[in-house]
Amino acid sequence: MKFRSMGLVGIVAVALLSGGVSPALATTTPGVSGFWGWGDNGNSWGAHPTTIGVMGDGTNAQRGTPEALSLWGTDVLDVSSSRYHTLALKRDGSVLASGYGYWGELGDGGMTPSVSPVSVVGLSAGSGVVSVKAGGSFSLALKSDGSVWAWGQADQGQQGDGSGVIHVVPTQVPTLGAGSGVIAISAGANHALALKSDGSVWGWGDNDYGDVGIGTGSGNVLVPVQLPFGAGSGVVQIVAAQEYSLALKSDGSVWAWGDNENGQLGDGSISNRFAPVTTAFGSGSGVVSIDGTNHYNHKSGIAGSGCKSRGGDDETSMALRSDGSLWAWGSNACGQFGSGVADNATHPNPLAMPAPLAAGSGIVSVSLGEDFALALRSDGSVLSWGTDVYCEQADCPTTAIIGTPKPVPGFGPTNVATLVTAYDDGGLVLAAQRFTASLSMSSSPVHSHEGDRVDFSVHLTCAAPVLGTTVVLDDRGSPLSTLKLDASGTAVFETSSLQPGPHLITATSSPTTSCSGTSATATVKVTNPSYLDVVNHPGTSRAGATVTFSANVYCASPGTHTGVVLFHENGVLIGSANIDASGNALASWIFSTRGTHVVTADYSGDDGCDPASADTEHDTN
Repeated sequence: MKFRSMGLVGIVAVALLSGGVSPALATTTPGVSGFWGWGDNGNSWGAHPTTIGVMGDGTNAQRGTPEALSLWGTDVLDVSSSRYHTLALKRDGSVLASGYGYWGELGDGGMTPSVSPVSVVGLSAGSGVVSVKAGGSFSLALKSDGSVWAWGQADQGQQGDGSGVIHVVPTQVPTLGAGSGVIAISAGANHALALKSDGSVWGWGDNDYGDVGIGTGSGNVLVPVQLPFGAGSGVVQIVAAQEYSLALKSDGSVWAWGDNENGQLGDGSISNRFAPVTTAFGSGSGVVSIDGTNHYNHKSGIAGSGCKSRGGDDETSMALRSDGSLWAWGSNACGQFGSGVADNATHPNPLAMPAPLAAGSGIVSVSLGEDFALALRSDGSVLSWGTDVYCEQADCPTTAIIGTPKPVPGFGPTNVATLVTAYDDGGLVLAAQRFTASLSMSSSPVHSHEGDRVDFSVHLTCAAPVLGTTVVLDDRGSPLSTLKLDASGTAVFETSSLQPGPHLITATSSPTTSCSGTSATATVKVTNPSYLDVVNHPGTSRAGATVTFSANVYCASPGTHTGVVLFHENGVLIGSANIDASGNALASWIFSTRGTHVVTADYSGDDGCDPASADTEHDTN
């Protein structure tokens, strides 16, 4: 039988938003994050009467829809949350925490809960922290120097220091110090993983079901041990989940190990695996991101269903492919597969999820809670599906299993979510206002000859900083250049390779978390010089006789030339003709007076050729 600690149920949907329809964001500095939350906040956890406050809003009250959480400030960069607590990394490198705290997981030097954010000791501004991860009742932090720090529960080796002693403030994992090469960390219910820059993966903590992946399935691993993924393994993502783990390689293959009761390993079986095994997603699968369930279930089941009724054994895994399609395997007891149907069967083989989670969905990341999931789409909207007992769908009041995806209110093109992460049944959100941007573009000169330089200048106006914003130039759909804006919002481009003809250049700026995308156009005409040769036949004639004038146009631009030649004598039009495919134009005239007549031929030019003029003389006697 599995041991399950009583734990806080919550979700966290962490989303970096741009756009601000909420009054709470009215004073937010452009591009700086605010904080939002919804769902369970600890009030439903009846085993302990003490308030929990995972949201850090000063209460433990449930939130039915996303609400601003001002106590965290407006400069939170990243958030990680588990069933007990939440960690927030601020832009200055400081770390805050809120929640349960009885195992020292808040890192504030005590072992008491806090419904408001507290500072993590030793991780203040300038700490160098680049990532934080909240495990079941322990915490991890990764610094830019590659060192890993841990605090909180330790009875299963979660601290990685071999002591089994609770640390109430961050303590460096001894074998993962500065220069270790660690670039990513992941915290599961009671075990942890670290990925190094050379591709090797290391693990420690609870290993009862092979969670750590070192070939055995019992006891605790008290210090980091290398998994079968050595240097050059190609691993690019690690996920420490609920008593099992996942890894994604750069070739798209997905690997799994640990508990497999629901088929959450995706290898076609329900057998536990003590070392990494390949899943149905092999090399070339196109998988770009993975996630797995990480929770402790303590809530009662939903009447008439298997949802939340099996002691927490509802683990699900998901994979996102490059085409935007989501795939799921493991438990679907609460409608996690997004089809609107829940079942109590195990699903050890990945299944393609239906629209709007299918190919072309625009989904860019997915995150799993206890019995529900969140997906982030490229337009900044967030979808949620699965159970809705504790407002996971941000649409309370409701108490139902909702298997089909629905939008989380408040997220979209103007309030753009950029990061989502889910845990259990509550929610948190990061937000930043998006401003409407305008783009201007000019070209100089607007008419040039083939081979001459043409300069383009683009300028983006936005209330938020635009340094580094991407602007793409195209010529009637054909790519021309990709530019990066400087701090003033300006970028320039020059070219001498435009071919003869008219050009409509479009500049398109990419949307950012702070500025909307927009476009502007400029026109340029590129030509070659034209030359005109004019003759008349016969060379002399009697007054009253018909004279034929022939004008031949010569131009280096490719293709068949077009245009009109007008024939004048002393400013009086005496004939006109379109040039033919050979560049020739013919016109006839009868002179009624004797003398020398000077006739001027004026060629109009076309898209690739300049206008031209030439004279000829005709004598009439």
